[in-house]
Amino acid sequence: MLNEALRWNGSTWTKAAVPNPAGTGSDDVNSLLAVACTSSLDCWAVGFTSTANHLEHSEALHWTGRRWSRVGTPAPHGATTSSSRLFGVSCTSADNCWAVGESLNGMMLPAPRLNEALHWNGERWVTARIPDPGGTRGSAFNELLRVSCTSARNCWAVGRASVGNSLNNAPMLNQALRWNGSKWAAFATPDPGGTSASDFSELGSVSCTSQRACWAVGDYVNPETQSLLNEALRWNGKKWAIANVPDPAPTNYLSAVTCAAAASCWAVGSSGSSGIRGVGIFENTILHLSRGTWSRVPSPNPGGAGLGDTNSLAAVDCASLMFCRAVGYVIAGPQPSSNQALRWDGTKWTAG
Repeated sequence: MLNEALRWNGSTWTKAAVPNPAGTGSDDVNSLLAVACTSSLDCWAVGFTSTANHLEHSEALHWTGRRWSRVGTPAPHGATTSSSRLFGVSCTSADNCWAVGESLNGMMLPAPRLNEALHWNGERWVTARIPDPGGTRGSAFNELLRVSCTSARNCWAVGRASVGNSLNNAPMLNQALRWNGSKWAAFATPDPGGTSASDFSELGSVSCTSQRACWAVGDYVNPETQSLLNEALRWNGKKWAIANVPDPAPTNYLSAVTCAAAASCWAVGSSGSSGIRGVGIFENTILHLSRGTWSRVPSPNPGGAGLGDTNSLAAVDCASLMFCRAVGYVIAGPQPSSNQALRWDGTKWTAG
């Protein structure tokens, strides 16, 4: 598996050359999961790599306006005995970025999965101390999936945490951590999926416009119906609260959220249902926050909308209220997966 980076020049998408730190062999894995830019001359892409020994290591690639190059990242528990992955990155300037994910000490059995946070200070990536709401012993599970920063003193990172795993029926719960310029601290969040054994809630993305305005999205399992439903939480400067969001189908999940302004946000993901023999139809989901209410906005499905077709959006970003991009993948029936990109022009979403 090789890294992939595409660039939009205003009219077309073009493929960019990127390093593959793990190598290009059949057993080598290079995976980029998030990107953040402060200008056309400064971008970071993060993810993880692994080789035949199956140890996963965080990776960070830097764009300088001319090329992508690899920049070393620290291994929280030692490069030869532990694994780590980065899922999200956010930058407020060329010398201030945060990347978040998870780490696992491979020498400990059972091995607790721990939150990971790396800070870019303009010269190097440095490991930061961060809470683990799920604990740090045994089968504890902590995972940060996205981070959003509005300044060097205000960031939120979200994900999921559990004191155990599926073997002991411990609930999976939302987690939200905040950076105040000196330390990371955990904040209480609602869990719409419940907090009893086997209950499930997770936050997959967060977007902030100020210290008092953030949105986090994800999904949860309804304890009564066992349906997978969308979830959205709002930070008002004091606490996180549940907001109503549409659920277009029996199975729903939101992968990403972005806010061009405190009162204007977009959330994307997928919704659908399994049909005959597990083959169903999944369509893109795009939700818009306007005047305090989330509503679904029509969007194309480049992978088709027939039995066996899948359309899924993984990320969204807005340069302004009138211009947004959403990207993901599609699977048209028996065909292999391929990229998709949608564009918002202020009036409608179109493919391309």
